[in-house]
Amino acid sequence: MKSKLLPLYLAGVLASGVAEPQEPSSFSAIAERAAYTMRVPGYPDFLVADEDAVWTTNRGRIEKWRHDRPEPVASVPVPKPCGAMEIGFGSVWVANCQDSSLYRIDRQAARVEAVLPTGLADQRGELSIAIGAGSVWLLTDQSGVLSRIDPQTNRITARIAVAPYSYAAVFGFGAVWVTNTGPAKADTIGSVQRVDPGTNRVVATIPVGRTPRFLASGEGGIWVLNQADGSVSRIDPGSNRVVATIPVGADGTGGDIATGSDRVWVRAKKVLLAAIDPATNRVVERFGPPAGSGAVRVAGSLVWVSAHDVQTLWVLRPRTPAKTWRLNLRLMNGRFSVCRLRPGEDIPAWAMRGSGFASITRTAEELSIVCAEGQAPESTKCESGWRLFKIEGPFDFTLTGILVSVAKPLNDAGVSILALSTYDTDYVMVKATDADTAVKTLTSAGHTVRSE
Repeated sequence: MKSKLLPLYLAGVLASGVAEPQEPSSFSAIAERAAYTMRVPGYPDFLVADEDAVWTTNRGRIEKWRHDRPEPVASVPVPKPCGAMEIGFGSVWVANCQDSSLYRIDRQAARVEAVLPTGLADQRGELSIAIGAGSVWLLTDQSGVLSRIDPQTNRITARIAVAPYSYAAVFGFGAVWVTNTGPAKADTIGSVQRVDPGTNRVVATIPVGRTPRFLASGEGGIWVLNQADGSVSRIDPGSNRVVATIPVGADGTGGDIATGSDRVWVRAKKVLLAAIDPATNRVVERFGPPAGSGAVRVAGSLVWVSAHDVQTLWVLRPRTPAKTWRLNLRLMNGRFSVCRLRPGEDIPAWAMRGSGFASITRTAEELSIVCAEGQAPESTKCESGWRLFKIEGPFDFTLTGILVSVAKPLNDAGVSILALSTYDTDYVMVKATDADTAVKTLTSAGHTVRSE
C-alpha cells in the first residue's frame, strides 16, 4: 500500500488493453459518507479485521482500533511491520520487513508470542499472508517459494514452488491463491496460481491482468487487483477461469482489495475507494478525493479505509441494497378468482373442492378465498380474471428479498400484483390482461419463467 500522495485524480484513458473506468465517474465525498473519522498519528497502512474492529500497521507498531474509541485500544511493538496481516489461531500474524521475519501476536493479550525467521519474498512489504487448512501461508522467497507454517509448532512444514516474483496470497474455496506479479517494471501479463493444500502442489495457473498484486476471496469469486492496468480480474474457483475483467482506474503501485457487505472494495491512489457489485461485475460507487494509497477491510458491518499520507482511518456503513435473486417461476394453468365473504361465515365446501391451488385467509374484517375461476357460486362477491405465478421454492424463513425481486420489476413495468405466501414459497397474481407483459418483464429481470 505504500506510495506517495498524488495530485487530484484526473480521469483519462487507461493503459492499453483495458477500457475506461465504468460509471459512476464522479465520487462520493468520503468525509461526508464516513460514519466515523479517526486521525491516526504515524503511518497507518495495512489493515486486518478483528470482529468489528481492525488492526493497522504503523511506524514501529501495530495498533487495534475500534470505531467508538478516539484512541487505539491496543498497541504492540513491531520494528517495521509491513504487508497485509491475517488473524487466526488466536493470533495476529504480521510480517516484519526489518529482518524479514513473521511476528505472531496474541490478539487478546496484545503481546508478541513468537518471531519466526521465515524470510520475505518482498522485503519492501507489498505482500499478504493467508490462513486456511490449519496453516499459515507466506511467500518467503522472490525466486518463488510459498511456505506453509504449522501454528502448533510455529515451524515451516512445507516449501512449495510457485512462479518467481510472487508476493501475495489468500485462502478461499479450499485452496491457496497466489499472485504471480512478475519482475519490477516488467509490465507483463501476470497470473494467479491455485495451490491444493492437500497435496502442497500448484494445480492451476490462470492468466489475469498486468502486474497483479493483492487479491481477495469472497462474494462468489477470487478478485485480483492488477496494478499496471488498474483493472480487477474475477476468477471463478469452479472453473479456474477469469469470468470478468472490471476496469476500475486503480492503476499504480500500492492499493488493496477486500470483500464483504455484498461488495468488492478496491483501494487505490487515483481512486480512493471503489465499490464493485459482484452481481453485475460493475463499479457502482466511487469515493474521493484521492489521498495517496492505503488499505481497505470489512469488519462486521463496517468498511474501514486507511490513508497513511493523511494519517486517517475512515469507517463506512455501506449502502447495500437488498439482495437481488434470480428465480425460477411457474405460470400456472387457468384463471383464478379472489372472493370475499363475511368474516363470521364458515369456510364453504366449494372452497375446499379439488386439488388445485386455493388460499383461504380469515381476518376480523373478511373471509378471503382465492380459487379457480368458476369454482365459487355466482352469488359470491368475486373479482375474476387473475393469472398465478408460483416462485419455485422452498425457501428458508431467514432469506430476504425474494418477493421484492419479483415485485419490483413488475411495479417498474406498471403491472399490479397480489402477493400470497405459504410455508414453502411465495405466489404472485397478476390480471390476465397483464400476463404476457409480466412474463417478458420477469425474463428481462433475469428470472426464468415456464408455463405448466
